[in-house]
Amino acid sequence: MGTLETAILPHLAGDLRAAGFRRAGRTFRIQNADADWGLVNFQSSTRSTTVVQVVTVNLAVSLGLIRAWEDPADDRIPHYSEGHWDSRIGHLLPEHDDKWWSISIPIEDPSAVVDLRRAVRDVGIPAVIAHMSATAIRDLWMAGPVPFLPNLRRLRDLLIVLSRIGPRDRFDEFADLLRVEAAGVEWWEDKVETTIERLQADMRSEPPQWSLSGKG
Repeated sequence: MGTLETAILPHLAGDLRAAGFRRAGRTFRIQNADADWGLVNFQSSTRSTTVVQVVTVNLAVSLGLIRAWEDPADDRIPHYSEGHWDSRIGHLLPEHDDKWWSISIPIEDPSAVVDLRRAVRDVGIPAVIAHMSATAIRDLWMAGPVPFLPNLRRLRDLLIVLSRIGPRDRFDEFADLLRVEAAGVEWWEDKVETTIERLQADMRSEPPQWSLSGKG
């Protein structure tokens, strides 16, 4: 018998450590020079038992630039559910759908663990690393709505990034899109105008702050 932490994660930790991730419970995390966090979280289903663990993988990136704008004093490590980019690993695999691995404990047939490890090594880790920059997520958000992220939040967070690393000449365009998206949503209408006014004031007083992990 065993749990996800004791019976399965030790078989997956090596590839993550080799890529620079460090483990905390069920989550492996990495930070870059811009205070962006990359997170790989292993989730056990409620269908899991002591003899069969049903497992999936949550991937996320949290941008230091946005966290610093929201609260400069907040230096905590973000939870994977707070990511500015996130995905279940199955949606990045060829099936493009949620995927869970059923792994018997003790592990007598390693095929499921091997498949899970391959998915994390070949898909999960590269996806997290690729999104660990404000420029990468900015370009994704500028292209349009993205899965797993409400459009209001995409546009609001995009404005924060544009105000910091540019291109600032696109700020008004996306500010107008955010206003349209928020129209009729009372709480968001007030929040949107407050956010836009604050960011405009910031841009009048501050030069662009280019990301260390990639010029925009």
